[in-house]
Amino acid sequence: MRISLLPLQVFAILTGAEMNPNMRSRKRVFAFFGSDIDPASARPFLQAKIAEGYCLLALDSGAVLLAKTFGLEYGLLTDWISQTTVLEAKENGREYEQQWYRHQIELFASDDVCWPSFDVEAMHWFWRAVCIADELAAEFEVRRVKELQFYAAPRPVPALYYYPNDTLARYWMRRMSSIANPMLGVSGAPHQPAVADCAATASDERLDAIAGKRVFVMNPGEAYRFQTQIAQMRAAYGESFAVVLLYADSYQATAIASLLEVPTYVFEPASDSSEEAASSFVEGYHLLRDRLECPWHKPLLYLPEHFYFYCRSRWPMLVSELERWKRLLRKLAPSVVFVSTLPDAESQLPAVAAGSLAVPSVAIAHGVGGARATYAHSRFVVISAEVERRMFRAAGLEEAQLIGCRDFITPDEYEIDPLSKPPSCRGKFTLLILTAPTAH
Repeated sequence: MRISLLPLQVFAILTGAEMNPNMRSRKRVFAFFGSDIDPASARPFLQAKIAEGYCLLALDSGAVLLAKTFGLEYGLLTDWISQTTVLEAKENGREYEQQWYRHQIELFASDDVCWPSFDVEAMHWFWRAVCIADELAAEFEVRRVKELQFYAAPRPVPALYYYPNDTLARYWMRRMSSIANPMLGVSGAPHQPAVADCAATASDERLDAIAGKRVFVMNPGEAYRFQTQIAQMRAAYGESFAVVLLYADSYQATAIASLLEVPTYVFEPASDSSEEAASSFVEGYHLLRDRLECPWHKPLLYLPEHFYFYCRSRWPMLVSELERWKRLLRKLAPSVVFVSTLPDAESQLPAVAAGSLAVPSVAIAHGVGGARATYAHSRFVVISAEVERRMFRAAGLEEAQLIGCRDFITPDEYEIDPLSKPPSCRGKFTLLILTAPTAH
């Protein structure tokens, strides 16, 4: 079961659906995401649920699409809780993601890094979804719902970024144990990022070639969007410039090297983790879990698998990866480390390591705009437009950190198939409306 819960009025508007005031009187609810059900068998399955007395609660646009395609009656999140409540829950999630660890912050810090704060992006969707799910659970209790059925993975799958996971199902199972009726399925199969699924050892010797060079460290998925910037850097720096890909496989590395036409190397994942850090993180979690007065207490209590994943696995591994980056930069002494402003911890570790060693670091904007603050850990950030200046200043960066560079922007962030406009549409604005599940 995916973690993301979206305010779905927009889907109702686009699909012609109306809010269903009768949903709140229903006593049996089947809540589902579009990814929970095989489209080939969705119609008879959902019809059977209705025949058994369940009302359908569509939790994302994929679920809406299934119900609409087969002409089935369904309800949305906002048939149960108001849009105001959804927005308030989101704001609570935004606060909780920054505050839940503060009472034991010293136990979550090492190497001058507070890991829940540094890795806040990884839990962003978790906190938003859990807060909305809790409001929905409270409404079910008020409306005296007798049964809530949903899909759950055979084993707990912690929430990481927006990848499929089982957190929502586990939360409802424990938050509403008297009415929760989970169905085991394949939904929520874990997406294992490279840092969490890696070899026992990783060789850094092949990175010796970057010694003394200007190095751009980036996620493999950013290669297309940074083609323009890398072409300019290649022209300016020549043979003293190289690209390092984070956790890419050999196929990705070969394809990207061909695309970018620069020497390209891979920072391979390793399975090392800090046992000392893990012990401290777990101690901090246990102490926080026992603080009953905190508004974020229930997620900490009901979802131990989620927090143990971070305290025992992810953050201790990031601690070790930071030390590895420090060793690497100390040995190879690159003249400059370029990174993206992509806010995930994996992308920002090289900048943190560079900062600790007084190696100059420069961030290149992953994209213009964004609803959340940008967490840039580099000494400098390149900007090419006034809107970028305002965005980074609002995110807390100092004016002295911003370096203006004309035309150093991404013309196309994603590769798309070219669309030819009919004559009647030429010269007019084109509005692209996406209704497929995005998990955002």
